[in-house]
Amino acid sequence: MEFLFDMCGLSRYMTYTFESYQGYTCELLATLEVHFFLTQREEKAGRGFGYATFAVGGRDYSLTIKELDNLYGFPSKDGLEPNFDKLELTQFWNTIAAPGEFNSSRCKSSSIRSPVLRYFHQCIAHTFYAKKVTGPINDSELQMMDEALKLVLRNTKNGRVMEVDRAGTSLTVLFLDYLMGLKDYAAQLHKMKRKGSIGIGGMITLMLVAAGIDIRGLDKSPEWIDIAYLKKKNILDKTTPSCVHIYLFNHLDEGSSRLLLPCTNYTTIRHGENIDFYPPIHALYDAPENIPPPRYEPPHLIVGFLSINPKTLSCRCSILGCQSNPV
Repeated sequence: MEFLFDMCGLSRYMTYTFESYQGYTCELLATLEVHFFLTQREEKAGRGFGYATFAVGGRDYSLTIKELDNLYGFPSKDGLEPNFDKLELTQFWNTIAAPGEFNSSRCKSSSIRSPVLRYFHQCIAHTFYAKKVTGPINDSELQMMDEALKLVLRNTKNGRVMEVDRAGTSLTVLFLDYLMGLKDYAAQLHKMKRKGSIGIGGMITLMLVAAGIDIRGLDKSPEWIDIAYLKKKNILDKTTPSCVHIYLFNHLDEGSSRLLLPCTNYTTIRHGENIDFYPPIHALYDAPENIPPPRYEPPHLIVGFLSINPKTLSCRCSILGCQSNPV
């Protein structure tokens, strides 16, 4: 998993476990603005090609894109908007999940067959994009997966050479753009007088610390994408004992299937194998050869006391509780 995070520039980002602070987070989001330099002279000042401003506790703060790159460990890129080939994304989706055109309004992460890639998607959807509902998979998430697998996969199963993002978009720009979207979302909820929640506070805490803000008050610990989370999301079978992990997925031939983990022969993707995740039927947990035959129980001989009524010649077994007819 660390390998995939490294391939898409998220290796340091995914290691942070900062607590979140609701008041400070709301103040930052409510006042956040993103600015881009208009001239190359401003860029050459070592500040990157823009900066973010925000206010907390009545004071103004700013962090340059270059500082945010260093803060989160993002690779230094200068693209402002992703440029992926739509056909490439569809063929990439066909490789890792289901046939047909990729459509974010109806494609689900449960269609991703590989347990490694499905867990990877949960990480970026839950942590980078801070989605509470991670079932649907959107364009941005698929693009990040495409980027992460370029050097491993190189070609889709249709034979198309993967170009990934031709614009070299900055991860900091994507992150700030997402934060601006949260700002608009919060403003809309406030206007409609509705309640809502966001789950990216821990990553905003890092910006507060970098700006030198003295954080005090109650905090909320980060959530983990652990075994309990995976069982809750029906990625792992929730009916098994805690020490047994069974992966739930849709097999291309068998439909709904289960695979006992760990199973490195069929899950490792480091060298490009198993990305389409097509384990043989005999490896499935419910394959006929893997189901033990019914246990044979020999009949038990039960000995009891037999009482006979000499008048009627009937008998009764004291243990079995049965009675014979008179002779």
